[in-house]
Amino acid sequence: MNDHQLNVGMAREDITPVGAGYLAGDVLDTEPPAAQIHKELFAQSLFLTDGSNNKLLLITVDVCKVSESMLADVMSSLGDELGLSPSQIMVSASHTHSAPQTLETDAAPGTFDQEFVSRVTRGMIASAISSVQSTESVTLRYETGKSDLGVNKRLLTPWGVLMTANPSGDYDPEVGVLIAERAPGNPAAIICCYASHPIGHLRSEISSDLTGFLRDEIENTFPNCMAFHALGCAGDISPRMRWKGTSYEIGNPHSGAGRHLLPESKSKQFMEDAGKELASIAIALTLKKKSPIAQIKLHSRKLAIELPLQEPLSNAVFSASLSLPFSFRHSAWAQTMLDKVSRGEELARTQSYSIQIWLLSSQFCLIALEGEVFSNIGMRIKNAMLPARSLIIGHANSYKGYIPTEVAIREGGYEPESFYNLMLPAPYQPEMEGILVETVVNETKEQLRGLEPG
Repeated sequence: MNDHQLNVGMAREDITPVGAGYLAGDVLDTEPPAAQIHKELFAQSLFLTDGSNNKLLLITVDVCKVSESMLADVMSSLGDELGLSPSQIMVSASHTHSAPQTLETDAAPGTFDQEFVSRVTRGMIASAISSVQSTESVTLRYETGKSDLGVNKRLLTPWGVLMTANPSGDYDPEVGVLIAERAPGNPAAIICCYASHPIGHLRSEISSDLTGFLRDEIENTFPNCMAFHALGCAGDISPRMRWKGTSYEIGNPHSGAGRHLLPESKSKQFMEDAGKELASIAIALTLKKKSPIAQIKLHSRKLAIELPLQEPLSNAVFSASLSLPFSFRHSAWAQTMLDKVSRGEELARTQSYSIQIWLLSSQFCLIALEGEVFSNIGMRIKNAMLPARSLIIGHANSYKGYIPTEVAIREGGYEPESFYNLMLPAPYQPEMEGILVETVVNETKEQLRGLEPG
């Protein structure tokens, strides 16, 4: 094996539910379960080894969120079966809003389907085990393009922050494409990463959203290739198609009031258009046939930090939330907080958060961040890492809610104020952004220095 080769293995498992499911997206609690299939759901695995004991395993999965218990089951099983450590296993959720719920706290009472969660977990494990059973020699190449598919979805007004299109707001146009090639122009696997939510909001059909169409388009172009889609830092980014020429409006995500969702036929067309648009960029970059990454050496690092929260809200706020006309999530959160107080438990002042770093050479790395990370955080990290290039995957590993910027925390609005979804007693402190960015950048640079010659 020369200094820029490695071995790769791929596998895919169908995780589409066999029955009806209550979808995870922004639908009202009164929506019925969905049984029809618009676009199948998959768990996929990409296994990398550089010919030594250095191994990495990426799992992408077509669900809205991966819970901590799901991640723990995957890590435990693959640790036993494959001898991989948690730092060597990275999980990336596509964040499709048209798959069944995977977090019980998100599900309306009586609608949570544990069997689907088990099916997803089994699919991730099975695809991982299959991916290591047949590998082939490849080179690795990283290319970047640009797309204006995404648009910022936070608009500051005199009446507060509205969840609507803000063309002047932050967004990251970069499309990152990691290509494993048998020979120039003959890819074995392509990973396409871009920072935008999916289209979302099917209410009667299960779908992998734009991810499924991206896969199909790439694999139809390169028949012997497996395509992977990873979400970038997209916490404040949605596809422009949600607003262009439509009356779409998210309304109040806390209560469901004032929503004007897209017609399902329009959503389906937008899913196809968006998936094919991103795929066309990945295909064009793959066909460029540029030089591969040199001196491949795989290395992994995973660490946990504590992100600071503001002072817990008062008991009066918790009590009031039990009777306000909000969703079941608010009442469950408020009751949980009151129960902790009554037991004399101290309410959390920090949120535990995982950072994962993969080095593929001294000049290229993958960074996995939990939750719906705001786009400017991802851009700050990438810029700070230059001249080393980095591909940053958001919505990785277990779900940790929105990870907003300092500006967004001070402005307020849905994302920084949705801490109740994670059963936290308060929003993040504004300085949380600086702590996260500084930790990621410093740790990654330290790991990269360890790969430099001498």
